[in-house]
Amino acid sequence: MNLAPAELMLRFPGGSLWDDENLIRFGFMTPQDTGVWVRQLEDLGFVFYDKVDSGFRSRDLVVVDQRHGPTCECSWIESEIRDGIRWAWEAGKPPGSFDPPVDLSKRNMRYVPLSDSNDLPWSSEFATRLDITIDQDSGQTRYVGRPYIGQQLYDAHIRTAIDEVNLDNPREAFRLFQEAEMIKSLDSPHRIPAAIALTRVVLENKDIDLIQKALLRWKEITEIGPGEESATCWTYRAAVEQMLGLKEDSQNSRNLASAFKAEGRY
Repeated sequence: MNLAPAELMLRFPGGSLWDDENLIRFGFMTPQDTGVWVRQLEDLGFVFYDKVDSGFRSRDLVVVDQRHGPTCECSWIESEIRDGIRWAWEAGKPPGSFDPPVDLSKRNMRYVPLSDSNDLPWSSEFATRLDITIDQDSGQTRYVGRPYIGQQLYDAHIRTAIDEVNLDNPREAFRLFQEAEMIKSLDSPHRIPAAIALTRVVLENKDIDLIQKALLRWKEITEIGPGEESATCWTYRAAVEQMLGLKEDSQNSRNLASAFKAEGRY
């Protein structure tokens, strides 16, 4: 899936963000949140890294740890610590060429790992979902890394649900997708396995309410969503339309499924 940079940034779940003509920087307070976002980018078709003799080499994205720098080999960025803060920029450009906007650069961007903050006074900024503490030596604010629990739960439900679809346990998969949707709307790459799980449940018990819901899902996916040129999507839509007695619509969907299958678009 090819996304314009602006659309990709709109999908960002929250945190500090800036970009230039070649790079987009997404900032997180914890490795857990970083991992969730990396998996979501992979769902969208991005490749994190390639295996090479020396280990791993970044391809479309790279994780830069605040303390240790890039977590694997990366030829397209450079990184260093300045005044106690880790910075990164495009390789071949001067340091500082990818510094944050003025409003961000004025902030105190140092943070305290959660494991190091147990003996410090702290409070929560509910507006920003950050825990903060006060440096006892300087009196400055420090941010304490804390995972966004909603993102963690969404990701866990989605990953398990997709596994259940692959294991042919549609009812459990459908339940997990529903729980994920209670946290936030399903991301585009997750709508197809969710609709497949729902359709398989429908095929088992032919619940009319679920059948109507399944058709609405397939219409969204095959008309304005990621499955508009997918043989699998149109095949499942045809099955739901058939159950609803929409014979002409079902035939049209089967014809599209056959055409896309012939083109190798499964």
